[in-house]
Amino acid sequence: MLTEQIQIISTHGSGRTFVVLYEHGCAYEQDAKLLAEKLAATAKVLVLASPVVSALSWQTISRQLEQLIDAQKIRQASYICFGDTGVLAQHLYLRTSKLVRSLLLIDASSSPHPTRTERFIDSLEAYFPLGLPLRSESKTFNARSHLQRIRCPVLRVATSKATFFLKDQSMADSIAMPTAWFCDIAEEYPQQDESTVLALIAEQFQEIPAKCPQGS
Repeated sequence: MLTEQIQIISTHGSGRTFVVLYEHGCAYEQDAKLLAEKLAATAKVLVLASPVVSALSWQTISRQLEQLIDAQKIRQASYICFGDTGVLAQHLYLRTSKLVRSLLLIDASSSPHPTRTERFIDSLEAYFPLGLPLRSESKTFNARSHLQRIRCPVLRVATSKATFFLKDQSMADSIAMPTAWFCDIAEEYPQQDESTVLALIAEQFQEIPAKCPQGS
């Protein structure tokens, strides 16, 4: 049974709203906090730490996120998600799209902590536009089944922490989504501080209209 709650780590700044989300104690915690500090110079930033997002916990945590956003009276925000918390923001969009202006998904998977079998099926499905009838019924959310419905601007980013699977999946998912882009920081911004690059990317990404054609 899930006993932990999503925690508000900090909220500061003013202007357009960013929600920065990561799993408590994960490898991205410091990156998320540094990114939030940089964004707070020009925007309002709410930093949230989530319990581990798993096949058993994602529904409960998703409800917690919706309740917290409502309690904070956030009408619309740009969500910056590290790792498996990307699942929460994608699910939030599918439930209430008006709450999400854009998604910046950093080393994000399509489902919470996918198993080896799920990763294999995802790799196969990436090569078939209509997918394959391989996925059994499951209570685990998988965004790959809903990519065409996510129509806000989406930027999927791969960092030096990403595995080959995550990079491959992020690139394939960005191609399948109507308004999505992919960026590999290590390749496009070599020898630069990743948190600084992420802050720059996040700010520049907000200049893209909420409704736009997919770029190259």
